[in-house]
Amino acid sequence: MLTKNVSPMQVEAINAIDDDVEIIACAGAGKTGVVTRRIINILKCKPDIAPANIVAFTFTKKAAEELKSRIYSMGTAVLGHTKGFSEMYIGTIHGFCLNMLKEFLPEFQLFSVLDEIHTKLFVERYYEEVGMEDLGLQKYTETNLFISVMSLLNENWYDSAKWSADVQETFRKYQEKLYAEKYFDYSLILREMVHQLESNLLFRGIVAERVKYLTVDEYQDTNPVQERLVSLLKELGANICVVGDDDQTIYQFRGSDSNNILTFMQRYNIKKYIVLDTDYRSTEGIVNVARNVIVHNSRRLPKVMQSGCRTPYDEGDVCFKEFRQPDDEYEFIAENIEKLHKLGIPYSEMAILLRKRKPGQCIAEVLEECGIPFIIEGTNELMQTPECRAAKGVYEYLNGDIEASELYQRWLDVNYPFDKKELADSLQVLMTIDISKMKYYTELNLQRIYHDFLTGVSIVEDGRRETEIILYNLGKFSQVINDYEVINYTLSPRSKLQGFCSFLHYSAGSYYPEGHLANAFTKPDAVSIMTVHQSKGLEYAAVFIPGLNKNFFPAQKVGGKSMSGMQKQIWNSCGGTWSCIRCRNCKIQETSCECSQADS
Repeated sequence: MLTKNVSPMQVEAINAIDDDVEIIACAGAGKTGVVTRRIINILKCKPDIAPANIVAFTFTKKAAEELKSRIYSMGTAVLGHTKGFSEMYIGTIHGFCLNMLKEFLPEFQLFSVLDEIHTKLFVERYYEEVGMEDLGLQKYTETNLFISVMSLLNENWYDSAKWSADVQETFRKYQEKLYAEKYFDYSLILREMVHQLESNLLFRGIVAERVKYLTVDEYQDTNPVQERLVSLLKELGANICVVGDDDQTIYQFRGSDSNNILTFMQRYNIKKYIVLDTDYRSTEGIVNVARNVIVHNSRRLPKVMQSGCRTPYDEGDVCFKEFRQPDDEYEFIAENIEKLHKLGIPYSEMAILLRKRKPGQCIAEVLEECGIPFIIEGTNELMQTPECRAAKGVYEYLNGDIEASELYQRWLDVNYPFDKKELADSLQVLMTIDISKMKYYTELNLQRIYHDFLTGVSIVEDGRRETEIILYNLGKFSQVINDYEVINYTLSPRSKLQGFCSFLHYSAGSYYPEGHLANAFTKPDAVSIMTVHQSKGLEYAAVFIPGLNKNFFPAQKVGGKSMSGMQKQIWNSCGGTWSCIRCRNCKIQETSCECSQADS
C-alpha cells in the first residue's frame, strides 16, 4: 500500500526512515504524498515511536490541512487506525514553537500572537513606547520599515554586538513592550524558542523527549532563526528530513536564505540525498519553459526536471508575445480571457500574476472596459474600490472629515441599485451618533456601526456578478475594522475614531489585501489579479504573466537575504546610524547620504 503507484525514487524516500535525509522535489513531484507515506512508514516500522514524537513543519496552514488529511486517510488504510494522531504536530513552525512555549513555560501561557497586520497596528498605537520616535521614523508612513528591521534583528540577534547603540535600545523597547502587553510577533516566537532551547536545560529535555522525527517542508524558504531551530532539534537527537527545491526560492525578500538548502548535506553530514525531478502536474510544454529558465540560476543543486503529466500538450498551450506598449499587452490579455471563457473556462479559473502591485489597477481598468469581472487580490487596491471608499466615508463623516452629501454620493457611486430613501434614512441614523458625548470605550463599537449601516441600506445578493464582488470587498473591509479593534478597542471613543480614520488614510491602503484577509463571502466567478508571491500553492486553468521585461521580471539582482543591504547599512557602511536606512526607503535627504544608492 505504501509503495503502490509510486516511482522508484519516491519509494526510496518513503523508506528512508533510519537516516537523516534531504529530498529535493520539483513542482508537482508528489512530495506531499511522499511525506505522508514516510510518516506512516515510521509509525509502521518503529513501534517505539508514538505519533506525538513526529513533527512536520509546513509553510502554510493550507498545506498543513492537506498533509493532515492525507496522513489520517493513509493511517486508516495501512495501520487500520489513527490512534494518537491528534497528538502529532503538523503545522507551521511558528505554531509549533508557540504551542511548546505556552504548554511547558508558565510565563508564556497568556501570550497571544500578532499577525503581520496586528503587529503594524500595535506599533502604530505604541509608536513612542516602542522606540520609533527615538529613531526619527514617521508614524504610519514608516511603520513597515520599522517592523521589517525589527524582524531582521530578531532573526539575527546573535550578531547584536554589531548593532549601533540606538538600534539596540530601540530593539529592547520594542521587545519589552510586546512582553508587557503579553504579545509575540512572528519573529519573536522563534527567537524565544531558540533562546529557551539554548539556555533552559529542563525545556531542552522536554523537547528532546517529544521530537524524535522532524520533517521540514519548503526548506528553501527558511530564514536564519528557523535554521537555528532545526539545528538545535538535530542536536537534541531528532531525525531530520528536509523537503524543498532550491529552484523555487521566492521569499528571499522576507529573509529566507537559499544557502540553507544548498549546503544542508555538508553542514549536517547528511548521506541520504534523493531527487524527485518528475513533474506529474504540468505538461511537457510548461516544464520545458521552466527548465529553460531555471537552468540559468547561478547556484543550484544538480537535477533535470521532466514532465510525467499525461495531459496532451498542444503547442498553443504556452504562448509568448511581445508588445510595444503595456496597454497593448493588457488588451491582449482581456481578449484571450474572453476567448477562454467562451470555451467554457470559468473566470475564477484564470489569474493574472504580477511582479509588483503597481500595474494591477491599469489591468483592472482594461478588464472593466471589456466587462470582465475581476478581484484584485494582492495589489493593495482594496481601499480604492468604490464600495470601500464608501465604507471609509462612514467613519470620515463621523470624524467630521467629510459632509453628509459626500458620503451620500460615495454610496451612489457604488454599482448597486440602492433604495435612495433607505440610504438617506441610514445617513440620518449616523447623524444621531455623537462621539463627543461618549465617555467609555465600550460605547463606541466600530464594527457595530458598520453592520447597522449595511443592514439599513439593504445590500444583499441579487444574482449579479457585480454585487458578488461588492459584497466580497465589503466583507474584506469588515475584517479591516476587526483588525483595528483587536489592538485599539480600549482607546477612548474619540481617540479610537480618530485613530481609525488615520489608519484608513495613511496605512490601510498599503496593508491590504496581501494575503491577510479571510473573507466570509464566497469568492465570485471573477479573474484574480495578484502578485506572483501570493499565488504560491494555488492552481489555475489559465495564467497570464505580463511585464516579463529584461531586468524587471525577473529582477536583475537575484539572491541574497531580505534587506541584506539594509542590514549592512545598520552596522557596517554607516557606522551604525539610521539615516541611511531612511534615505533609501523614504527618499528623505537622500543626496546627503553617501550610501543611499548602495542597495537600490
